[in-house]
Amino acid sequence: MSEKFLHIEKEEYNVLLHVLKQEFDYDFYEFSPNSFQRRILRFISKEKINVKSLINKLLSENGYLQYFINELTVNVTEFFRDPSMYFVLKNEIFPKWESFPTVHIWIAGCSTGEVVYSLAVLLYENNLLDKCVIYATDINQNNLNKVKEGKYPKALLSSYLNQHQYVTNTSNAHDYIQIDENTFTFNQNIKNKIIVAKHNLVNDESFNEFNLIICRNVFIYFEQKLQNRVLKLFHNSLKSNAYLILGKKENIDFSDCLPLYKTLHKKEKIYQKN
Repeated sequence: MSEKFLHIEKEEYNVLLHVLKQEFDYDFYEFSPNSFQRRILRFISKEKINVKSLINKLLSENGYLQYFINELTVNVTEFFRDPSMYFVLKNEIFPKWESFPTVHIWIAGCSTGEVVYSLAVLLYENNLLDKCVIYATDINQNNLNKVKEGKYPKALLSSYLNQHQYVTNTSNAHDYIQIDENTFTFNQNIKNKIIVAKHNLVNDESFNEFNLIICRNVFIYFEQKLQNRVLKLFHNSLKSNAYLILGKKENIDFSDCLPLYKTLHKKEKIYQKN
């Protein structure tokens, strides 16, 4: 069953949203319909089922909901992606933290953790990791398990090493990983500073006050009303003058929350709480 021949009727789409919200407290009503429907079509094409069968499986089969959510989550990430963002962190933000007793960082929608470990390594190399706690959150439990494990396919090693050297101008990347035949794993002293937790940006509240929140390539899947709500959540979760970083294709220019933030780097989508 090819995805391009599948179609979701409006009524069955609404029933699916209703079931996810009422039965499981997953609210996708304010996700971009086009994007969300594409993900559903991809899923039912892979599973060779229709929407009605999907709903029945969600209601009747243990574990199917989490499988569905895990498959639905888009995982497009890489180590030190968009190096210019890391240059700003290293050169402009990190120096301000040198006098701080503690630094709390939230990486929301952390996916499989490449951003988490890129940031942790950069903090370590700038003698800041000891005072930092990095909270990595996502709704995809499989992603969170991978972050907690800190283990990645060896096929990604070359990219990690090259990007690390480009961002840091050093060749110390091997100092933080252990390499075996098929994988490389980040050292325990790096992993110890990362707290992994399930968190749903749509439903869940703030859980700390942060010096930095990074949420990249998540907003592009939200309708504007939901973007506004999450931006307010982030604002309430940030300390005074703390920082918010979004993805390259995201911004707050048309948001009701624009007055809550000051734009520090328009190109890098780095904002500061007013």
